[in-house]
This record gives sequence, structure tokens and C-alpha cells, in this order.
Amino acid sequence: MNRIVTSKEQILAAARELVAEEGLQGLSIRRVAAKCSVSVGALYNYFPTKAQLVMAVAEDFWKTAFHSGVRDVSRNLPFPAFFGAVYQNFQNHLGTFRKDFLQQLDALSSREITEGRLLEEHSLEHLREELYQALDRDQSIPREIWTEQFPKRELADFAFTNLMALLREGRPDCAFFQQ
Repeated sequence: MNRIVTSKEQILAAARELVAEEGLQGLSIRRVAAKCSVSVGALYNYFPTKAQLVMAVAEDFWKTAFHSGVRDVSRNLPFPAFFGAVYQNFQNHLGTFRKDFLQQLDALSSREITEGRLLEEHSLEHLREELYQALDRDQSIPREIWTEQFPKRELADFAFTNLMALLREGRPDCAFFQQ
């Protein structure tokens, strides 16, 4: 039997495992409680509804995608290599997301879908900022290139927009963007 789980993080880990094994339809307060060897009531202290648990799992997914998709990539890479590494990491995470979540979104209410989108947008804003910071760190880019007509922020926004478009299209890589 599993050890006693008392933290929200441990509960989320158990919920993630259930989603990975059985999809969203396999996720329930009772099943997570059983997996954690705690009472259903204990789980309700953290997540009063299944919808809140699903949203927490989705938020955790985006945080994980962001952290392994951006934070774990070397910050010393030139911008094109940084962009490529981030793209590949997000591509890998989105494969899991599409398989585990997108096919089952009809089980969520419109309010829950809206909340999920807000969580996604928040995570993606972090990505946009990381792209800007990567441009700023890249010592191979001459500082004088940035002008009022060609601002660094707009190039970062352009890179972000194209990264998202490539991910939506399901392109296996972004090699042309790295040249």
C-alpha cells in the first residue's frame, strides 16, 4: 500500500499518474484518495470538486511544461539554439497533453475550460518573456541591432507567435527557424 500522502503536491502527483494511465475519465476524487491511501474527505480539503482537481492537474501540466520546456534549457545557448530546445521540449509535452486532455475536454464545463485557458495563457506569457530574455542574453547578437524600428521585444513576440503556430501545426521540429 502507498505511504500516507498529506501534501497537495503528492495528491497532484497521484492524479497525474491516474491521468497518464487512464486519461481524464479515470480521474476521480475517490480514485486519487485510494491511490494516496487517504480518506475522500481529506482530498476534499484540497479539492472540493473533481473540476478543481482537473484544473489543478492542467495547471500542473503547464507548469511542468514550462519548467522543463524553458527553465531546464541552458540559458547560455545562442537564441536560435535556445528557441529550438524550447520548441522540442514543448512539442514533447504537447503530445502528452493532446493525448490526455484535449480529447476529453467535453467532460468539462465551459467555465472550467475558460479557467484552463487562463492558466495556459499565464504559462505562455512566461514563455514569451523567456524568449525575450534569451535574446537579451545572446552575446552573438550585436546590441546596436536593436532600434526603434527593430525592437527586441517585437522580435521576441514574433518568435513566440511563430513558435506557437508551429506547435499548433504539429511540425516535428523548427529547424528552419534555427538557421
